[in-house]
Amino acid sequence: MLKGALLGFGAWKKGVSQVQVKGRLAPGPGGHQPPRPLGWKPRLFDEHQARTVESLTDRIIPSSETPGAQEAGVAEYIDLILNDGPPGPRNRFLEGLGWLDGLALRNYRAPFVRCAANEQNALLRQIQDSPFFRQIKDLTVQGYYTSKAGIDELNRDGVPDTYACPHEKH
Repeated sequence: MLKGALLGFGAWKKGVSQVQVKGRLAPGPGGHQPPRPLGWKPRLFDEHQARTVESLTDRIIPSSETPGAQEAGVAEYIDLILNDGPPGPRNRFLEGLGWLDGLALRNYRAPFVRCAANEQNALLRQIQDSPFFRQIKDLTVQGYYTSKAGIDELNRDGVPDTYACPHEKH
């Protein structure tokens, strides 16, 4: 049991999502497969933080019949906004990412990005009234609805001819 725990910790420490157990690959914490390439180069975040932000934004605006936050590049937007913005919000956000990972490690023995979807959802419900969650939610919505995917979503049923009252006597 101790050997398995040490292998799991070593895999998490190295950022590996699978470990060798008796010559076979076994899923790491959360059962995730090896991560796909990011597809963008973070300015502020390290790779783990960037993947955590992608996971967070995907939980807030998931893909459905329309693209979600991940397809809209919201994590990249947040990275840019925080990198180029004032240090206060940037530092609070980075501290929040660390706080969230600490909570995930205490509850599920894996950082947030390595938790299963139901565990991530439970963590987000647990922190929904926190300043960090409000910050990530605000940045996610802002990033999504200023992206092409978000604008297309807003105009899915067409752009109205007018925003005026439709009644003739007004």
